[in-house]
Amino acid sequence: MEGDANVGRMLDALQELGLAQDTIVVFASDNGPQGEVVRQFGGDMPDMGSPGPFRGELADASEGSIRTAALIRWPGQIGARSSYAMFSIMDFFPTLARLAGGKVPDDRPIDGIDQTDLLLGRSATGHREALPTFVGSISLPHGGNSSARILPTWHPVAVGGAGRTCFPEPAAAPRP
Repeated sequence: MEGDANVGRMLDALQELGLAQDTIVVFASDNGPQGEVVRQFGGDMPDMGSPGPFRGELADASEGSIRTAALIRWPGQIGARSSYAMFSIMDFFPTLARLAGGKVPDDRPIDGIDQTDLLLGRSATGHREALPTFVGSISLPHGGNSSARILPTWHPVAVGGAGRTCFPEPAAAPRP
């Protein structure tokens, strides 16, 4: 409950300062709950959260790990709705850069995809077709670590506007 009160104070302060209409507020997670998989690799924290109806947790490539909610609020710009479009935490960089009038560097690869059309309601599905998901690590011959898979998966994004926040309803999880 303390988190709710603090978020409320933050939103009230934005309103009092006349900044609410010009401020994008984002709450997001880049992975599911921590659990048994993390403890196998030396993590000592208790279970943190639940993936709901989805299988998996932090450090694996199941929906319970990579399907997470995000709440985004920008009154007057982003309308209230829920979406199950694929949206990666990496997409915030190019999306917020564009919304703020900036641009991403073009002299290097950028993993994120500009999802402005999804947030502003001009696209129901967004522009992401696959998601690079990194799980654990393996040793590479040159001494680095890497483990990447490209998965056609998604992070549901709950979008709130006009002072409202929407929470996506859980969808039935297909189980292999």
